[in-house]
Amino acid sequence: VHYRTLEGANMSCMVHCNPLEFGIAGGGGVAHAGGMSAELPRPDPAPPVPVAEFPKPVLLLQAIADPVRYEALRELAAGAYLSPTELAKKLGVQVDRMSKHMRVLRDRGAVQLVRPEDGDGRVQYYQIPQRFRATTDAGRPLLDYGVCVVRF
Repeated sequence: VHYRTLEGANMSCMVHCNPLEFGIAGGGGVAHAGGMSAELPRPDPAPPVPVAEFPKPVLLLQAIADPVRYEALRELAAGAYLSPTELAKKLGVQVDRMSKHMRVLRDRGAVQLVRPEDGDGRVQYYQIPQRFRATTDAGRPLLDYGVCVVRF
């Protein structure tokens, strides 16, 4: 991986380039108009993103962007499972509206339906899957969906 400085009228920028394409041989040097070479630090490797998990990440981002759904995720971020009725009560919205919001989050992959052992089989409970839940160094909940990170 090499970077090349491009300079022109009132601009200078770094671009990622193929070393063979620009005739740069050897280490991680940078070629630029003055012919000088400078060593650049290597970028940190990016963690793998579970692309298959969210083939349409914009739909997930749109779901999270809604204020009611965002607050529902905040309530569920610690790992609790709640019904739409419980969430509606906590967030001060109508139950049918909350049910619709939770369906959207489920359809986009942000939450899943769970059946607690001691729960009523007729009631749907939602939970954020464990693989998306984490906590910050300060102990605050964090959701890492791979395509975005939500901190509360």
